[in-house]
Amino acid sequence: MNVALNQLLQLVIESFGSDRFRSDGIHVSEPLQVLVKLFVVEERTLDYILNHAETKSSSNLVSTICLFIEIFLQFSDSLKQSDRVEQFTLIAITNVLWSISFLHYSKEEFLKNKLFIRTIKKINEDLDENDIIQQYKPKSMENIQQAIQGILHNLDFQQESIHSTQNRTGQKWIMISYCHENIDLCNEISKYLKNSIKDLNIWIDQTHTNGSVDLWESIAQGIEQSTAVLCFLSEEYFQSKSCRQEFVYANDSLKKPIVPILIKSFQPKGWLGIRMTGLKYIRFKDENQLEEKKKGELLNTILALLSIKTGEPKENLSASCLIDEIPSNSSNEIKRWFQSNRLSKDFYDLFQFETREELLDYAQLLFKDPERQMNIYDKIYSQKYHGKQMAPHEFLRFTKALQQFVQADSNSVSSTQLKSKTCVLS
Repeated sequence: MNVALNQLLQLVIESFGSDRFRSDGIHVSEPLQVLVKLFVVEERTLDYILNHAETKSSSNLVSTICLFIEIFLQFSDSLKQSDRVEQFTLIAITNVLWSISFLHYSKEEFLKNKLFIRTIKKINEDLDENDIIQQYKPKSMENIQQAIQGILHNLDFQQESIHSTQNRTGQKWIMISYCHENIDLCNEISKYLKNSIKDLNIWIDQTHTNGSVDLWESIAQGIEQSTAVLCFLSEEYFQSKSCRQEFVYANDSLKKPIVPILIKSFQPKGWLGIRMTGLKYIRFKDENQLEEKKKGELLNTILALLSIKTGEPKENLSASCLIDEIPSNSSNEIKRWFQSNRLSKDFYDLFQFETREELLDYAQLLFKDPERQMNIYDKIYSQKYHGKQMAPHEFLRFTKALQQFVQADSNSVSSTQLKSKTCVLS
């Protein structure tokens, strides 16, 4: 796989530097299109391309991001032209840059390039509806408007409205995040919730973004004013950068309560899986025949979040207990904590925590950017254990255990020692 990725990046470099942007008859847009798809399906591909790819001229994070920015700038005027290949190239490279902009450590490299920032802002200002509708693009890509506004949001150029519009009226709002392939299920659940909860307001793009000049800004405001976000999770949702943008903004930036609905047999993974740790979800196995029991579970979950009194009895939220006490300075007790949470000896040896404080300190680092931490320790694990790959599900289990531990610690009477068993919601 790595050899193929090396060749892909080399092909981008050679075709972009060649006459008519072609190398051996292959246009630069073709390898870019492949990268767009790969970056969505497997995030480690993105990390490899940026940090580890081997090309004829040595490449690294800075040079690779600069390469992609140069391609963007080269084709930035293509919307004003009639060349469809050049327009497609702009869409592809913008989607590539959008994927990169999700990585926290890439932000500095983008902001250094003032010409890039000015150009992308100018394109965003000049876009009109015709530009967006008439462009051909495959399903793996978002349109130019969504991609550009997504980049600007990730670079913090569209977050001025945070808290300024956040639910000023005190009304109860639910924001629905979904992929349009799942629109029928979304509409049915939305109708069910409206009929079941009299004073519930539901924010959904179908009714709240009509006529909006800045689509993402409108969606961001919907998330900001919501009490909770209901996410319809499917393979299509996972592969959509727009959906990822919504989920990450709600979960990571605003810390909104997330209510995940898993569709059919979909299993969260990658960027979504790491953020699903500890979340109580509801699965609808058949979109055409929704189980009444599952609908009831969803309703009770929403009611609990909104604290709306309707006269209906509410189900108790499930709870799990963090049983093990961990003294401040006892590596043996920490080792026992790993064992009690079904974490392997290899995993314990990977981190080698000596004190409770080290666990708590690392937890803050992990929660800030779980994807980056998983990638870092996957590499360390592979080096330590001679090429063996770290099991993603064990890292997710570790993350969930840490979340429970941190919650228990914050609820403890003593700030330095857990003195009793502490129960936390999960």
